[in-house]
Amino acid sequence: MHVGGGKRISEDLGIPFLGSIPIDPKICENSDSGMPFIVNHSNSPSAKAFMEIVKKIEEYLENRRGD
Repeated sequence: MHVGGGKRISEDLGIPFLGSIPIDPKICENSDSGMPFIVNHSNSPSAKAFMEIVKKIEEYLENRRGD
């Protein structure tokens, strides 16, 4: 299995790597039914990883406001 492509691409482009989200089939199932995955599975590793990425984006945007 190939992993780490996003990290490698971010390094090649010189942009921050935000993180990786473990693959969980429930993400697609919930998306297909119109329900956000993190609502039903907030304690799953995938939801936690997603929220960490969101937190990094929010911190970045907050820091940009001060510029």
